[in-house]
Amino acid sequence: MASDLRLRVGAATALLTFNATDAQVADALRRFARSLGITIDGTPQEQLMAILEHFRDDVVRRSKAVQTAEKRAEGEAAIVAVVDAENAL
Repeated sequence: MASDLRLRVGAATALLTFNATDAQVADALRRFARSLGITIDGTPQEQLMAILEHFRDDVVRRSKAVQTAEKRAEGEAAIVAVVDAENAL
């Protein structure tokens, strides 16, 4: 059975099929998890869930960082516009 990685958001789905055995993919994922400090204890299902939890946490953290930067830039632009308008001599 070929291993694959799927990501589904609503009706959109992306699929990557690995050109390796299931055991090779599992070993690579365990090494990946260890490199990120993710615990690799438990069943294969629990290991995959730990990787997915890490992915979700990373998505949320990075999304917040980008949104914060965007909002900060918007705020700065608004301040500059007000200051420029109030100092148009």
